[in-house]
This record gives sequence, structure tokens and C-alpha cells, in this order.
Amino acid sequence: GVSILLLIAALATWPILQFADLATFRLRNGDPRVAIETTAALLTGLAAVVAAFHLSIPGRAARWS
Repeated sequence: GVSILLLIAALATWPILQFADLATFRLRNGDPRVAIETTAALLTGLAAVVAAFHLSIPGRAARWS
């Protein structure tokens, strides 16, 4: 279950790091407001991925829906 999500995250990490401009990212995240907004967006996306994954599991508990 969760190991599949971790594998996908690991496979996505390499291309992201190859194409990202990390210096600019660090500079922009130096502003506390931008850092908070970026963190909130990341957590929202992560929660959405986990929720979609749990809803797609066959035979899942009815309380998830």
C-alpha cells in the first residue's frame, strides 16, 4: 500500500531535482510568507494523494467514503 506511494515518490525525485532551479527556490522561500504558502500547498497535495489512494483500494472500509 504505502510502499507503492514511497516508490513513486522516489522515482519522481530524480527528474524533479534535475530540472528544478533550487537556488531560486531557496531564495524565494527565504520570505516567511512564501515558505508558509509553499508548505501549505505541499501538505494539501500530499493529503489529496493519500486520500485518493485510500479511496482506490478495493475492499476498503466503508468509513473512508
